[in-house]
Formats: sequence, structure tokens, C-alpha cells
Amino acid sequence: MRWHRRSGDVQSVYVVPELRDAGIGAILLEAVLAEAAKLELEQVTVHSTERAIPFYQRVGFQHDQRWLRWQPE
Repeated sequence: MRWHRRSGDVQSVYVVPELRDAGIGAILLEAVLAEAAKLELEQVTVHSTERAIPFYQRVGFQHDQRWLRWQPE
């Protein structure tokens, strides 16, 4: 059993509309994931808009039904 888990969370990868579809977002995310690998993170999560889900899926992110979330009212 591991008592410490190392994970990361991508808050947002945003490219201004006029520069989208030029590969900039992919380059940014590749750099983040390379750093995550270097840090030996066990997982990286992202909270995405519907529009960006295909972007994250193209680089290997997958839906995970195991997450539970609590928010104060």
C-alpha cells in the first residue's frame, strides 16, 4: 500500500480563438505531460469543457467514472 500519491491536475489549456487549430495547445499540453512524467506522477487529471474533451482525448486522457466530488452549498 502506498501512503503517498503523486498526482497533477491541469486547470486549463487555453488558446485564443484566432490561434486555435495550429497545434499550440498540443505543444503546451505535451510540455505539461513531459514534466508530469519527469516528476513520476501517478496520474494527471483535467476538468474540461465539452468543447475541449476531444483535444484531451487525442493525447490520451480518458473518462473515469470513479471520481466523486463534493462542493459546499
